[in-house]
Amino acid sequence: MNTTRYTGGFTIIELMITLFIAGILVAVAAPSFNRLLVDNRLTTEANLLLSSLQTARSEAAMRGVNVTLRIPDAAANQVWDQGWILFTDWGANATPGANIDTGNCANEENCILQQRDAVTATGLTIRSNNYARWISFDPSGRPRSAALPNGTFTLCIGDQGRQVIVNNTGRSRVQEAPNGTCP
Repeated sequence: MNTTRYTGGFTIIELMITLFIAGILVAVAAPSFNRLLVDNRLTTEANLLLSSLQTARSEAAMRGVNVTLRIPDAAANQVWDQGWILFTDWGANATPGANIDTGNCANEENCILQQRDAVTATGLTIRSNNYARWISFDPSGRPRSAALPNGTFTLCIGDQGRQVIVNNTGRSRVQEAPNGTCP
């Protein structure tokens, strides 16, 4: 008696159809996943900038002195993606000075409260309309700058963007950048 034994498994046709369907699903999902990654990077960077602005405002009120957020490179105009420093500004001149202290902030000399290095997200730009090089908060929490006190920071990766908006009273918020804001 000759019996054949049937082994369970997939045929080559079934495997090819399964791989074909999986390929289609990956091709459809990849752009959405990329958009999700860009959206996450923008949200993270916008929240870091928002946090620095809120820290500057609260430190100014708590310490009773101007606190300034400034880009370190004086030649870079409105380019904030190279990083920034946050410091007490006893002279109210928006410059950290030569003898800036990084440790003891008890005396009446400027000291660094926070420092942010250049952003690392690929393709991210941070620009501002009214804050060419600095924004400062006085002890009442109101902003001031070389231009108008209110302004917007725009963060872009490709055509996606976020805006950090500072109003006349010094309050900051994040919103999605309107269409056409980012190149």
